[in-house]
Amino acid sequence: MLIELYDLSQSLKSVGVQLESWHPYLKECPRSGQTFGVYIDPNASIKMIRPLEDQQVAMLRKYEKSAGNSFPCFNLLPLWCIAGPDSKDRDEKISRMTAFRKSLSSKKPPEQNEMIATIRELITQCRSLWVDPNKKARGRDESDKVNTCLANVTDEIARTIGDDPKVAALKSLLERVRKFDATSLHQQMSEYLLLQCESQSDDIIKFFDMLFVGGGKAKSSSFMFDVSDFQNYENPVNHVSTYQSWSRSLFTLDSSPKKVTSRSKVKDQDSVVHDAFGAVSEGHDQSFPQVKMSRFGNVNLRAMSSESLCQKRYGVADAKSFVVSAFNRQAMKNALEWLSRDERQGKTWRDLTTENGGVATVLFAYTRGLVESPAEIADFLGGNQESTSIQNQKGFEAITKTITDAVQGHLSSNAIDDVCVFVLTKPDGYRSKVHFSSRFTTKHLLQSASDWERGCLNLPSIKIRQFTSDNKEKGVKPELLSPSIPFPMQLIGCVSTVWRRLGSESSPTKSVRIADALSLLLDSGKELESTATQLLRLLLQNSIGLLLATGQAAVLGRVHSVAKNLQKYQLLLPSILGLLLSKLGYSKEIYMKTGAFWVGRFLSAVDQLHCLYCEDVRRGSFPPQFVGNAMMTAALSNPENAMSQLADRTKPYVAWAKTTKGDKMKLAKYWLRQLSDISNEISERTIPSRCTDAERAAMLIGYLSRPDKVSKESEQNGEKIDE
Repeated sequence: MLIELYDLSQSLKSVGVQLESWHPYLKECPRSGQTFGVYIDPNASIKMIRPLEDQQVAMLRKYEKSAGNSFPCFNLLPLWCIAGPDSKDRDEKISRMTAFRKSLSSKKPPEQNEMIATIRELITQCRSLWVDPNKKARGRDESDKVNTCLANVTDEIARTIGDDPKVAALKSLLERVRKFDATSLHQQMSEYLLLQCESQSDDIIKFFDMLFVGGGKAKSSSFMFDVSDFQNYENPVNHVSTYQSWSRSLFTLDSSPKKVTSRSKVKDQDSVVHDAFGAVSEGHDQSFPQVKMSRFGNVNLRAMSSESLCQKRYGVADAKSFVVSAFNRQAMKNALEWLSRDERQGKTWRDLTTENGGVATVLFAYTRGLVESPAEIADFLGGNQESTSIQNQKGFEAITKTITDAVQGHLSSNAIDDVCVFVLTKPDGYRSKVHFSSRFTTKHLLQSASDWERGCLNLPSIKIRQFTSDNKEKGVKPELLSPSIPFPMQLIGCVSTVWRRLGSESSPTKSVRIADALSLLLDSGKELESTATQLLRLLLQNSIGLLLATGQAAVLGRVHSVAKNLQKYQLLLPSILGLLLSKLGYSKEIYMKTGAFWVGRFLSAVDQLHCLYCEDVRRGSFPPQFVGNAMMTAALSNPENAMSQLADRTKPYVAWAKTTKGDKMKLAKYWLRQLSDISNEISERTIPSRCTDAERAAMLIGYLSRPDKVSKESEQNGEKIDE
């Protein structure tokens, strides 16, 4: 990852993108849970407490040297918890508190007088949650942590900020909060929140939860402190300009001259002069800075430990195993922060946690020459994450065109057009690992996209019934949809999901990796052949149940119902079959001439005839599987034997079709002609006794496909032949 981030930092520098360097101690505030703003007036009193929106929280930073000890933002537990002489008494009080809290959000909340009386009574039954009555001699409770943040941390901050007018509000805030301790802060917050609850504030539930905790473990909330009279200063405390000035002061303090001893002089003479990237290796023995990402959590750029045996193998460990100067480390941190900003989601990064089986995963992709205005390469690889429709709001073709338009002028120039892709995962949930890394030209990416799209269209006419996102009203009929082109990362879930019980049950597996999907898109030659062969085998092994269920539903004119998040698989799997065949050299002009394909068409036509027979003779009573659908499993293994058995099993339906004179006569005659025509096609080809994976895929495509043209006579008579 270090090499990728170094290249990115150089690319950003070459196009003049200015990156803000944030000091390691000035960290982003967490975005999980609720965050409140606490505004302190010049008299060191709480003027206001209000919930903050997500957009406001996204820009907040805090000074934090050690976990939990921070400012101007830190976590606090609720103020009060139920106390009682025994557990039974406490449980009763907690039940009454829970019922009262529920009533606050009901359609008929308590009257104001009743509310005030109840809240005041609750206070008398509680004790401060910040004080632990069972605290050990050297233990710490919430009160101790608050005192550390308000005293020790603020004293340390006062020594680090400079004289820039942009930090004037911060200086004032430090002076005001030093007049607080845990007890006074608890008292003022309690009084303010009580008044807000009693006045029936719009945020009464949030304020009530800050005041009281019922049963279960208490959860902390984040509190951001600021001055209430921020209009009297150039910037409030929690403003990007304040943070930038503060960060520069911290860096200046780090670079100030330090006393050098004779022992350190001897050590400096033996130190490494240059790092791995050619820069002066000053600060190479320090810890790597940490990057906090909204969807991925904390990322350590490099974990160094002399306890790792792999480092001891070459006689060096820790920082000496790969020397990187403090300057380059900071540049890498800045580059990763720029790359992973929320506003660049879909352009330079994409969350692949769902596609990777729940393992925290993020894909990064960017064009080196277009880092200043990146194209949507991440969405091209991973898909439109915000789409919940069965048909993507922005499909593969649309995103491919967007990328083509973005880089078209760039291709004609002499600028660097390398596309860099790397994937970070957290297999154990904590440590980051580079799962995949590659670099290729923009021209190769566009050609790969074109080949991918052409491969997914390597199909005959296939129509699948589905309810679209717009058809949710009762009585609305489903639509006939063509197969969709999958994004490369969507292929992982499609191929690795196992379908059982005639496509009614599914379970995910981890049989397909992100590297496999990218290999299918980008590789060529033996690597591509190996990947396509493996994926085709897995798809046939896992997805036959869903494909056959989809074919059965098509004959009945119904929608095969599956979980909402899996409906799109029915539209994606046929395209993936066509794509894999294309990658293995089987275009539709080739595989549609094979005996296996026409066996699939024959089984589909038999199902159509069987369906008409059941509608007429059995008066609409259908079996779980039509005869062709039931024989498909055997045909995929030994089509020659399956066709022999099918000849006997279809005799009753053929005899009925030849003699029927009812409403189904025209349709029956049509499908008899289809069976005759398909039989003639099969007679001119060889039916294999054993199928290869490519022949199995061709047979399934044949089963799902429908004739391109229907009888004009049947259409004029309003008969349904193929919808």
